[in-house]
Amino acid sequence: MGNLFYNIVSFILGILAILYISLNWKNNKIIFRALLIVFGTLFIGLGITGFILPEKYGVFLIIGMLFLVIATVATLVVSNKWNEAEKNKERM
Repeated sequence: MGNLFYNIVSFILGILAILYISLNWKNNKIIFRALLIVFGTLFIGLGITGFILPEKYGVFLIIGMLFLVIATVATLVVSNKWNEAEKNKERM
């Protein structure tokens, strides 16, 4: 229970990722939708797992959350660049 902050933040990030993709469903390609749903589910899973695992394994959950944050941000950046490229292609 020592990493209560990280467990709650992970759970909230998972909900926000799923909420974002549900609100922007038509703007994103299927691969980005699938990735964000998987990442959101993994965030929620890490948040719940943090309450179950002993405190000495909490560092693994924090490292997992860090990798998921990096992967989610990278996915969002690539998705936005992809959408910009499609808009520029339509203008030509």
